[in-house]
Amino acid sequence: MDTTSNFRNRYVPSLVILLLIITIYFAVAIAFGVLDRPYWGDENHFVKTANLFSEKFGVEILADYPEVTTPLVYVLHSLWGFIFGTQLACMRIFNILLSFFGFLLLHTVVFRMTRDSFIALLTVCFFMANPYVLGTSVFVFTDMPAFLFLMLTLLAVYEQRPVLLAFAMAATILCRQYYVFFSLAILGYFFWDAIIGRHKKNALKMGIACAVGLIPFGVLVLLWGGLAPPMGKGLWTGGGGTIYHFGYLTNYIVFLTIYAFPFVAVAVYRKITPKLAIASLLVSPFYFFFPVATSQITYEQIGLLTAGFVHRFIKYAFPNPVVEHSIFFIFFFVGLMFLAVIVEKCYQIIKNSSVDFYLLLNLTIFSFLLVMPFSYQVWEKYCFPLVPFLALTTYKILQPSTAS
Repeated sequence: MDTTSNFRNRYVPSLVILLLIITIYFAVAIAFGVLDRPYWGDENHFVKTANLFSEKFGVEILADYPEVTTPLVYVLHSLWGFIFGTQLACMRIFNILLSFFGFLLLHTVVFRMTRDSFIALLTVCFFMANPYVLGTSVFVFTDMPAFLFLMLTLLAVYEQRPVLLAFAMAATILCRQYYVFFSLAILGYFFWDAIIGRHKKNALKMGIACAVGLIPFGVLVLLWGGLAPPMGKGLWTGGGGTIYHFGYLTNYIVFLTIYAFPFVAVAVYRKITPKLAIASLLVSPFYFFFPVATSQITYEQIGLLTAGFVHRFIKYAFPNPVVEHSIFFIFFFVGLMFLAVIVEKCYQIIKNSSVDFYLLLNLTIFSFLLVMPFSYQVWEKYCFPLVPFLALTTYKILQPSTAS
């Protein structure tokens, strides 16, 4: 058991170093003029929607607005704009502040789970190096506010704090509704804990808290008559129905592997067995039925042939489709081996009728792969919030025991 003194002696120096790194990170970005540059990508319509909430906030605007994402980010930016001004640079400063606290919270979460200051610092730095994190942490997007609340939710689960869990879960999904995948993982985890754990009442309390956190989103679904505002669905989704896209599943396995490759590679290298490798190889032809590709709606709306930075780089660096898909197939196969490793570890936990936080981490990864292909489009950037989960999973995999 760590004493408070030992905890602080290891945590505080790591935190101070991180504060310095984050300060330099944003100072360099500001020095390069990010506050004054024109709108970047979808930032234009996100800012307009935030200003729309400033002008006419109420049930009417909540019932319908020109976005497919849930409204909390626009509400927060509208409040900030009301107090400090709606100039683009001012709105970006608010997003930088939210990202700043998101990075600090990620560090706290990783340190509390690993008790390793180096791992915590390394994980945050690796996360910050992601090009999507850099972009969405300085420009006005919905991703980093959602990530901030996601980390707060993870901390609430780890520390078994039901009130904080209900609040953080609600806030997370009110930023981006696809984060419902995490609520499914949490409910599954506490359902298992309630069945075989030693603290069944607490597990039930935490499960109820998670369910309570879904209520505000449920109210919005009733208000919208669907999973997104009608106006936003018409503008961005083409008004189509919700189906499971198996091609998106391929995309997410490939790009999760790429964006978390150091962690995935270490886990596979250390823990893969011939049996798991053969099983992965047998499943791998799935790729050729559903190869990496952009979504049809994305191509129709903006003419993009790629799903993000990595896809674009490989496609244009290797114009031959055989080479392009051979590269993606390799990453797909490595990703399958990683998934096979964590399936085996989860099986051991369940077989031993034990409860381990490792189970939640992996339920989150599988829940992500289950939920995300229902989306109307596929983007690489949706993978970046999962990077800390893959990092923590790898850390747990490498420990002598993952069951308690």
